[in-house]
Amino acid sequence: MRSGANSRKFCLEMLLQLSPSDAWDLFWRTECQRLWLGADSQFDLRVGSRLILSDAGAVWRTGKLLGVVDLREVRIQLEVPANWLGGPAFTSLTIRFSEKPELNGTPSCLVRVEESPIPLHYIREVKLYWRERQQRLRQMDETIRKRRANPRQAVLLIHGIGEQQPGEILNGFLSSGVLGNKKWGTWVKPDHRSELLELRKATLNGDQDRPTTDVYELYWAHLIRDTTLAQVTGWLRRLLFRSPFVRSPIECNPYNLRWTIPPKLTPLWLLVWAMVLVMAGMLLGRSLQIPWLSWIPLWMAVPAFIAPVLGPLLKYFGLNLFTNFLGDAARYLRPHPDNIKNRQEIRSQGVSMLEKLHKAGTYDRIVVVGHSLGSVIAYDILSHAWGKMHRAHHHPITRPRFDGDGPFQSQRRVERAAAERRHLLSPEEAQRMQNEAWQDLRINTQPWLVTDLVTLGSPLTYADFLLAEGGKTTTTQKRNRTLPICPPWMEKVKPFGARRRQRPKPCPALRFSFEGEYLTNIGQRKSTFSYYHHAALFAVTRWSNIYVPTNFLGLGGDLISGPLGKEAGGLGKWIRDVKLKRKGLWMHTWYWNPRKGDGKQVEALKKVMDLNVRQDLNKLLQEIPAFLFLSHEA
Repeated sequence: MRSGANSRKFCLEMLLQLSPSDAWDLFWRTECQRLWLGADSQFDLRVGSRLILSDAGAVWRTGKLLGVVDLREVRIQLEVPANWLGGPAFTSLTIRFSEKPELNGTPSCLVRVEESPIPLHYIREVKLYWRERQQRLRQMDETIRKRRANPRQAVLLIHGIGEQQPGEILNGFLSSGVLGNKKWGTWVKPDHRSELLELRKATLNGDQDRPTTDVYELYWAHLIRDTTLAQVTGWLRRLLFRSPFVRSPIECNPYNLRWTIPPKLTPLWLLVWAMVLVMAGMLLGRSLQIPWLSWIPLWMAVPAFIAPVLGPLLKYFGLNLFTNFLGDAARYLRPHPDNIKNRQEIRSQGVSMLEKLHKAGTYDRIVVVGHSLGSVIAYDILSHAWGKMHRAHHHPITRPRFDGDGPFQSQRRVERAAAERRHLLSPEEAQRMQNEAWQDLRINTQPWLVTDLVTLGSPLTYADFLLAEGGKTTTTQKRNRTLPICPPWMEKVKPFGARRRQRPKPCPALRFSFEGEYLTNIGQRKSTFSYYHHAALFAVTRWSNIYVPTNFLGLGGDLISGPLGKEAGGLGKWIRDVKLKRKGLWMHTWYWNPRKGDGKQVEALKKVMDLNVRQDLNKLLQEIPAFLFLSHEA
């Protein structure tokens, strides 16, 4: 279009399969500008701010911003380069965004670029520059569409105690059918995200129900070695000599005491104490030469006779088995100075692995599965990883979801449900609300991806017995938010911002979230983001626990495991406890073994892992801002 004898008006249109808000994000966000305007570009959406357009690693043109119509139009004044001889000193650049009818069921947007007046001799240079920007935008558009159409999830497996071999739990899950994989759709590859070269990852091909799934293993057995008998006996002595009673807030208790030894461990605890008292009585009777205990020397001669035979067997078999298996729990569960280094290494490795999965930019969901002591490790690394990430976001412009729900409304609902103490709320209903709250955070650019924690045969059922210090319960640790619970611990907070100003006398409310202000990238305006506190991990992460009940003497089922929700453990009423039938004497390693039991444990594990979520993730990815799929590339 001719605008003068020696100048013309340049016009270029680009059709993107994105909503206008998504296209607007790609236009002004710094990490996306560098992908299509050049690495040295500078574009701040503030009237009067300086603008730089780069090309081939050098500054091409400069200018300033004249006006902005949010989500619709930007007007810019560009300076004419020094090598443009003749013509005006400035040109006017306008970029418009307009919504178009949907293409293949997805929103579309027309981006129109106009610049005038341009001298005839330099119209080709302008055309080449914007044609290249057009090609880059189309590549970004294609990348976003592929990411939204092909969700991907990761599963992190954490093994339990004992002489575990690298890849043992991964191979067990692959061969059991828990992951629902088929032989032709599974590939085992090197795990480049782990620091241990012994490990591999498995990639499971996606289908119409399950997205492509990468399965990783967190191996930690090599980090706890050379456990001594003194370290194990010291831990057992600590458990044995801890006070079995604590002060109870129950008024009907006349002595204000509560028994803290778990019911399943009480017979064993009393038996050990009975043996200790009998031995002490025998030694006391022998030393005082009491006549009715004259048979003591004969009794004491029995172990002296069999000691030469049992000694070597205990040394080469029993003692090594004792320290290698029980020693892992003794070293990790006790915060003794001798164990701090090992605990630190295991947790640091786990948190680093989770951070790498988050920063990869290819996953839309993460499931963490922990067996036995691995469930405690999973609980710890999730707590520390969430504490480092709970305040992170990408400066969102909060807007309603596609279903019309406002920002952070799902967060409010899950918070109200916990504050109102809905004891009749089933774990399944609570997990639905937790998942909605997680989706709400993801739509508002919060990067947390862990949707589920699955624990198998978890000793956390004895949390008060194993984790409490000084003969006390874990209530103080929960109140101090060092032990996250499900739902999170509630706090009394005052209203924030406008709500506070509306009330002359602010009323405290029970919450586990808080608001924080930040400056938006557009105009440096003040905006508010709603955060969960550092121990509110299970506001958005579901917790499922599978266990096998045991009989009174602990001979059948799984003595190590137990419920974590309503019946015991005290880690939260929203934990989904799944009880399996007792089918044998030792079922601690049966949870993913289809050849043992009745096979229902495999189906239960598949159900709580819930890997067939392709449709739900596809729907969620359509609502997540498009620029998040390009941030890692920038």
